[in-house]
Amino acid sequence: MRCADPSTSARLRAGEVVDPAEYYFRLGFRFEADSDSLRGIEHRLGIGSAVRHPHGVACDVYLVG
Repeated sequence: MRCADPSTSARLRAGEVVDPAEYYFRLGFRFEADSDSLRGIEHRLGIGSAVRHPHGVACDVYLVG
């Protein structure tokens, strides 16, 4: 989920460097595994925050639950 006012969103879309304090960017993950050895991760939840850079997104993700 990313929330920002319209002018901040426009700056992000234009590829400008924007201070992460100017917008809210959070992530939620559910996992699926085909391997029996990794099946336990399906019952866990990942949460994180992200920062938009001109050439990509950097994420900090934490496994909880």
